Amino acid sequence: MTFVFGKIMKTLKIHSEIGTDGMLRLEVPTDLDPGPAEVTVVVQPEVFSGTPTNTRSGLFVGKSSESINPDVAIGELNTQWQAKLEDLH
Repeated sequence: MTFVFGKIMKTLKIHSEIGTDGMLRLEVPTDLDPGPAEVTVVVQPEVFSGTPTNTRSGLFVGKSSESINPDVAIGELNTQWQAKLEDLH
């Protein structure tokens, strides 16, 4: 919360539905006096809450972040790239 001219500014996180007409309608109760108010709306899709997929690929499949040594990984990548470059010649 932040004080603005003696009033308290609040940040609210509200889950809502966007209608088939593409409109988002909000009813937000406040404890503010009637009058002008500045309102900022940030709309973003909800984060997928299903089973996360494995985003690791190539050298990193099946490895935890603790078991990855960046120097070793870079060396392995360089070896693979060098082999591919030699195949091109």
